[in-house]
Amino acid sequence: MAKSQEKRRLYLWTFIAISAAILIIGFIGVTYSVSNIKEKYVNQQLESNKRTAEVVSEILSDKLKSGISEKEVLDSFQKAIAGSQVNEGYLCMFDTKKSILVCHPDPSVIGTKIEGQQFQFQNLKENREELFENAVSSSEQEGGVLSMQEPARSEITYMVPVPGTHWKVSVHENLDKIEANLADLRMRAYTGFVALALLISVISSIISRRINASYEAKIETQKEELHQNYETQKSLNTQIEKQKATIEEYAQTLEQKVKDRTRELENANAKLANLDKAKTDFLGIISHELRTPLNGIIGFSDILEQELTQDEHREFVQNIKQSGRRLINFSETAMLITELSSNYMELKFEKVKAGGLFAEVHKEYEERLQEKDITLTKDEQQPDKELEVAPNLIKKCFANILDNAINYTPEGGEIKVNSYIYNNDDYIFEMRDTGPGFSEEAQNKLFDFFGSDDVMHHKEGFGLGLAATKLIMDAHSGRIDIDNCESGAKVTLSFYNRNT
Repeated sequence: MAKSQEKRRLYLWTFIAISAAILIIGFIGVTYSVSNIKEKYVNQQLESNKRTAEVVSEILSDKLKSGISEKEVLDSFQKAIAGSQVNEGYLCMFDTKKSILVCHPDPSVIGTKIEGQQFQFQNLKENREELFENAVSSSEQEGGVLSMQEPARSEITYMVPVPGTHWKVSVHENLDKIEANLADLRMRAYTGFVALALLISVISSIISRRINASYEAKIETQKEELHQNYETQKSLNTQIEKQKATIEEYAQTLEQKVKDRTRELENANAKLANLDKAKTDFLGIISHELRTPLNGIIGFSDILEQELTQDEHREFVQNIKQSGRRLINFSETAMLITELSSNYMELKFEKVKAGGLFAEVHKEYEERLQEKDITLTKDEQQPDKELEVAPNLIKKCFANILDNAINYTPEGGEIKVNSYIYNNDDYIFEMRDTGPGFSEEAQNKLFDFFGSDDVMHHKEGFGLGLAATKLIMDAHSGRIDIDNCESGAKVTLSFYNRNT
């Protein structure tokens, strides 16, 4: 009885020790990871706010230098930012001498004096706490985290003075939203580690008890056999029967171990599937959070483009818009690659005309073709084949290869599109451009998610577009091939008959 109680205590302490070790390691790991994510996000957002504030400061300074009065500049700026969502990201402007707001999306707070303990500022550059009014009145650029008591909120803030004035442009991004997301992520991770610790501990305890019981049974059997051999050396038949019983016992124990191991593998596979889904969900969150500020940047750029009168300034704003759209496209492409790679995307096939799909894509890129004076020609004899595909994904394929062709075709160049039927029912789509063509490195690494940035001798690299196109074609049991022709690069999409 005492021996049985001692065993139970040993099993209990083993369970507690394993659970505690896993929980401690998990909690430390989750806390460190979440803190690291937050720090990187704040630094990246601070750098983004800095670039925005510097560009806006330069624009306002140029307006003043061109002879526009301060009042007109202030009115124009206030009009541009009016209606911005202050609970997300917005721009405003302070008077450094009076420490008051002179422009803000909410006109009712214009003229508010920034003073007192209600506004606290954590200067991340110098790693110190100060009153926000001191940062506002400073003639230097300031970046950090602004905390307000009423209403209670925290914002990532970067302020840049406007040369020749006592104004200071400030770009703000709500920090409370990412804090909430990180808190939710932290709680899910903690919960997962608690469940994992209990599961591993239970499995370890069960295995430990079974192994111990097996060894005890083996010892008892050997003792019994020795005793029988000593007492009844002539009872050979009895010994054989007992040996047979021992073999059967071992067989049952082995069968049980196989079952236990099978359950462990099934549990491990389930956990891996959950982790993979968590990774996809996390990327979806990040993709969504990128789109929100980028849409704001593009929206502000549209407003600025309408307000500006100088072609040079309009070009600056157009570059901002182009960069924002490229980031949004990157976010969507990265999410698409993740869903296709993880097999989470459910494809809905429809019968559609290939020519009609490309015509829609061509229409979306007409403006870019005209900007670079690029001629897109199509073979008038090409067949308009009806394909059974996921239309949106195939349009994405056409858009990716057309986007690459436009990027690398020089101004005044030409893009040729051709299609034909091969092998009676297979549909082949080709696109050729007059750009520099694919380098040898590009042809070796083009469909890798990560590769050299100079594979096509172009400053923008080749990105994820063609890698996503390959995954889409794989999902349609199709194929993408790249090659060089006499004039430049050639991309071929092959759609095979799904019934063959």
